[in-house]
Amino acid sequence: MYWILLILGMLTGSVFLYFFAGKYEGDRIGRSIRLKIGIYRIHIHHWILSLFIFIFCIVFKFYHPFILGVLIGFILQGLMYRDRFIVFYKDEDFEKIYSKYKLDK
Repeated sequence: MYWILLILGMLTGSVFLYFFAGKYEGDRIGRSIRLKIGIYRIHIHHWILSLFIFIFCIVFKFYHPFILGVLIGFILQGLMYRDRFIVFYKDEDFEKIYSKYKLDK
């Protein structure tokens, strides 16, 4: 039963973010956590946040298979984006960085 709940959680997390997250990198940027520090932005991607929550759950021995599965689904879905490692950039460079992703879609 543990593995079934884990897999169902992974599918739920992936499918939910497939419809909630943007269709391409930089789409729906208003839903992103982007902290402004001077002229820079720190973009905390959902997969990074989910990874920290996952680690927190493991450290504190919270092993609910469905919730861990959802977090794994969030992480895997986020890692499919090509901008997954763009975390720190100048605020003015946002359009230059993300315009190339719009052209591919």
